[in-house]
Amino acid sequence: MTRDTSILAWRIYPAPEGTEYGTEELRNATSVEMIFDYCQIGEASIFATGWKFLFDTYGMHGLIEINKRSGWFDEKDDGEAEQAILHRSRICGYDPELGVFGSYDEATGAVNPLDGGRDA
Repeated sequence: MTRDTSILAWRIYPAPEGTEYGTEELRNATSVEMIFDYCQIGEASIFATGWKFLFDTYGMHGLIEINKRSGWFDEKDDGEAEQAILHRSRICGYDPELGVFGSYDEATGAVNPLDGGRDA
């Protein structure tokens, strides 16, 4: 079964279907903060396309500011938070520095592009 690509993030609750988040929700910084809160307790996931949308919408600085309110990653050290945000995005299949989608290689810490991987 293929995931609907308009779904950028998902939360396990309310059961059994959970909650789907698309562009409308991710355009709202308060909603992103809430999703970060759910992610930090293992209730939600942001998909690769969601990370791309977040970087395109907020940039790294904006994501660090949202993280400071959420506390998902180290909210006292912007450099640590930046590295953690980049790492989480890559694990999910999007490398914002290279602009590629693919599979994460734990050994190298890199995203290996699938089908060219670049988002046009």
